[in-house]
Amino acid sequence: MRIGPALLLLLGFTLLAWLPALQLTDWTADDPQVVLEHPVVTGAHPASAAFAHDYTHHIGDSGQWRPASTLSLRADHALYGPDSSRGWHHSNLLLHLITVALAALLAYRTQAVLPLLGVAVYAVHPILSDSVAWVSGRPALLCALLGLSGAHLFQSALSRPRNRALITLSATLALCLPLLAKEDGVLFALLLLLLAAPKGTAALRRAATGCALALGLWFAARAAALGVAMPAAAHPVLADAPLHERLLVGLQAAAESIRLGFVPWNVPPRYELESLPGVQISLLLLAAFGVFVFLAHRQRPIRASLIALPALALVPFLQLLPAGEVFAPRFLHIPLLFSIPLVDRLLRHLPRLLPPVFLLTLLPLTWVSISSYEDAESYWRASLRHAPSSPVAWNGLGTALADDGRHEEAMRSLRTSLEYDPGHSRTWSNLARSLYASGREMEAVDALRAAVRTGPRNPIAHINWGRHLARQGRHAEAREAFLEATRLRPHSAPAWDGLSRAEAGLGRAPEAEAALQRAHSLRPD
Repeated sequence: MRIGPALLLLLGFTLLAWLPALQLTDWTADDPQVVLEHPVVTGAHPASAAFAHDYTHHIGDSGQWRPASTLSLRADHALYGPDSSRGWHHSNLLLHLITVALAALLAYRTQAVLPLLGVAVYAVHPILSDSVAWVSGRPALLCALLGLSGAHLFQSALSRPRNRALITLSATLALCLPLLAKEDGVLFALLLLLLAAPKGTAALRRAATGCALALGLWFAARAAALGVAMPAAAHPVLADAPLHERLLVGLQAAAESIRLGFVPWNVPPRYELESLPGVQISLLLLAAFGVFVFLAHRQRPIRASLIALPALALVPFLQLLPAGEVFAPRFLHIPLLFSIPLVDRLLRHLPRLLPPVFLLTLLPLTWVSISSYEDAESYWRASLRHAPSSPVAWNGLGTALADDGRHEEAMRSLRTSLEYDPGHSRTWSNLARSLYASGREMEAVDALRAAVRTGPRNPIAHINWGRHLARQGRHAEAREAFLEATRLRPHSAPAWDGLSRAEAGLGRAPEAEAALQRAHSLRPD
């Protein structure tokens, strides 16, 4: 089949798989906080601020520097506004269709053969719903698109072997592009080196030099914007765990990623540690995968790179450094992309009817997975099906119900969260909100006190406590609460706004004006 008709068939199949995402109109999980309250996204701050701050600077630094993702969301806000997420989902699907086309064309350019089955699996796999069907998943989607765009640019430069500087420069730009969208973009260095390898040692050396330059520029830009060069989450899950424990959990995460790739049944929107398979099951899954690859290799030789590339892309799961979350479905976007040639060859060794049956089976699984992103309530209920004792998921569900005005149901969910983790400060704050809305002020005050007691470093708890004190006319105490919130989160506009009101209540007009100006500089809207 020629590349043109095959590509059209592939894009049509992709569109069919993700069609339900075009009907999504509500915001999911933390979309309102991460996206709709972002001052750069809303246009309250200039576009250049995307390069100067953490990706989630407005709600608390998370160690992420993603200017391209921020600017992409800013463009959607300008086009569609904040009232409905439908247009934003249209953009996500368009970005995914372009990514699928780029992946197919790159495979065709490098091998003169289109791995149609492998690209089709990547295009419609339900594991990608975390990035295609969720607005906040945009960074993973954009990272893949920019990484492939850079790979095409680098492939074109390789066709001019005499222009050494061009090859190095194109490798630098090719790796910088995905790194501007998401930290996972560093994995595209592997793809660039793989593309350069067949061209000889000189091309490989220039590619390596370009990648090193890109990483140097990225580290320098991160350090200038965030004050630290290396990526590191604000609260890494396994920060205090010894290396052997991190490796053990990482092994389980790697095995679960392989399971999801081949048996994507009931894909969760998020993971807790309890959701990962046991060690024995993990070893069996990894062994079975190894045997599967070995048998395919015996039947028809597979270049080592086709195995090495997706395998190396899974290395971050091993948690050699406790840099962030252990596992999330969107982390599989790049490994699945890199697996296209290997998956294609493995499927071609199956009986002729099985590959199309497998592809058709993916469609309803993807449609079901998309339903988890219909709204915040659907997202957290889907999370609870996989981790029914997760205090974070119960808190998320309670928050979603409270946002919908269903405070009695919200309080039941929040109290369930506290049963599993009585020290979860955010849950106490959310419970206080629903108690206030239900007219149970005394209980709400007790919940606010518990929020501050269990979360002395939780700025939201201090802000809410300060607001309560201000309503009671206790402006001096409110001032102390808001000052603590500003110390914990200097870039929190609500904290500075509350401090301004407390200072005004104490008759300190200059201090009130200064705090209000600080709040306005952070959130002009």
